[in-house]
Amino acid sequence: KAPFVIAAEIQILPKCGQAITAAGGFSPLADQSSVRLTRRVQAGGQRSYAIPVDLITDGRTSNVSLAPGDLVNVPNRAF
Repeated sequence: KAPFVIAAEIQILPKCGQAITAAGGFSPLADQSSVRLTRRVQAGGQRSYAIPVDLITDGRTSNVSLAPGDLVNVPNRAF
């Protein structure tokens, strides 16, 4: 719902689900099946990963730890 920025000096980095909750949770229009994490990699590039929010919520897979500079994108559903 709103941007959530992690302070650089934080000692314990949040998990993906915690960041989404801190940003206000999912809006009614959120496409929870299309959550993506974009992370910087060596050589200045970026890599994007699908985040299986439904599997994390059900406890079938572990929550993803965030790193400084990560971007979590929750798009709106297409109608």
